[in-house]
Amino acid sequence: MSSIVLANALLRDISNRFENADDYDVNLYVGEEPEIEIFQAHSFILRARSAYFRAALSNNWVKKENDKISFRKPNISPKLFGPILKYMYTSSIELNIESVNRQEYFELIAAADELTLTELVDHIQEHIISNEKGWLLENFVQVFQKISTYEAMRKLQDYCAELICNDPSVVFTSDFGSLEEPALLALLQRDDLVMDEIDIWECVIKWGLAKNKVIDPDVTKWTQRDFEAMERTLHNSIQYIRFFQIPANEYFYKVRPYKKILPRNLKEDLQLYYIVPLGQPKYTPVLPPRMGLRPDSVIITSQHAAIIANWIYNKPRDTYKPHEIPYHFKLLIRGSRDGFTQEEFHKRCDHKGANIVVVKVEGAPIVVGGYNPLGWTSANDWRQTTESFIFSLNKQLKTTIMGRVRNPNCAIRDTVSKQWIGFGVGDLHFLDGTCTPNDYDAKILDSARYVVEDYEVFQVLNKSSNSMKDRPSKPTSIFGFM
Repeated sequence: MSSIVLANALLRDISNRFENADDYDVNLYVGEEPEIEIFQAHSFILRARSAYFRAALSNNWVKKENDKISFRKPNISPKLFGPILKYMYTSSIELNIESVNRQEYFELIAAADELTLTELVDHIQEHIISNEKGWLLENFVQVFQKISTYEAMRKLQDYCAELICNDPSVVFTSDFGSLEEPALLALLQRDDLVMDEIDIWECVIKWGLAKNKVIDPDVTKWTQRDFEAMERTLHNSIQYIRFFQIPANEYFYKVRPYKKILPRNLKEDLQLYYIVPLGQPKYTPVLPPRMGLRPDSVIITSQHAAIIANWIYNKPRDTYKPHEIPYHFKLLIRGSRDGFTQEEFHKRCDHKGANIVVVKVEGAPIVVGGYNPLGWTSANDWRQTTESFIFSLNKQLKTTIMGRVRNPNCAIRDTVSKQWIGFGVGDLHFLDGTCTPNDYDAKILDSARYVVEDYEVFQVLNKSSNSMKDRPSKPTSIFGFM
């Protein structure tokens, strides 16, 4: 007879003892007056299954009545204790909506955790994740609030964090203002909260306004009393905002107007950091970038980077979540910072291997770009590859277009004699602003020409590479911040 058959027989026999025994030696008084319910059990089962009961039913603590141990458990409801006791005998529990109300999931997890039933704690969380996603999303803020500070609910916390990474709107919605401060702080402390830091900051401001409904959303209309009220409300949250990861232009327009609510030392450090070349904060710890944070870019977001990474990987799978991106995008050049000349482009980008070019189209919420797997070399000739592609991304990700090379002989135009640097015979000459389909299989813009507002080139590095030691460059300085 196999060991599996023997184990099943043992479990069957123990399960039968749950309802068909005549030798119970424990009376469990569960609940509070007037709704106390008495459960009968075997002390050896309780001790074998639960470290809590091993301690609670020791000879030093037990009280016996008529040769039976009497044990009181007032802080667990009889409705929840029944399924837990059955689980201790049978290793199974019914979690359908008829047996356990969805709102009771968290009480059930808390009770199982108190009784040190670790496997049951994990099982309930896995049930919610696998079977209750719709309900969880509909009640996301309330659920996150319940689980955010409860260590035993780590699986649910991680799952909710993944949902936030995939779609931050599940938590940063109109309901976001109802979030209590402990849940907000737990959210802000997560390194895997994959949102651009400036977006996190703006959500925190909205949360503060939701807690101070009399304050006008327009910061230019705030009185001194308004600033003081918001400082009190956001005092604990501000320390978890990674201000030093915010690009300078976004800091200037979206953080600086609220400078009166920032601690004095933080304001001084930010002024030093953004104005003085190579200036480093004196008083404020610099928190590391959140995992999967967007590249050092004023053009693309972490969500854009995830889509581009999936195209580079070229596999039939869902788009990477931002924290899953296997590549590090290292900024080589930014037009608004370094200039738009061909000479400067080759000086900074030649012989750096695979790279991504992204271009902000003037007057439109559109980003166009291309992937060069070979790198730039000033070869003044065509470079052949089957792995390059060009693309366009709507700024709000409502539309994406990607075209792969169909004429490998004219994939990359690597010239130094003209402005025509780019992809194909006009498919995307990014400095010249031309976009005419020829050698790639998609038309990425409706018009054949566009005006370059800004452009960036990123070296594409595997995250396992030693090159990951390189850190993103410091934000561009804008003088006169504070």
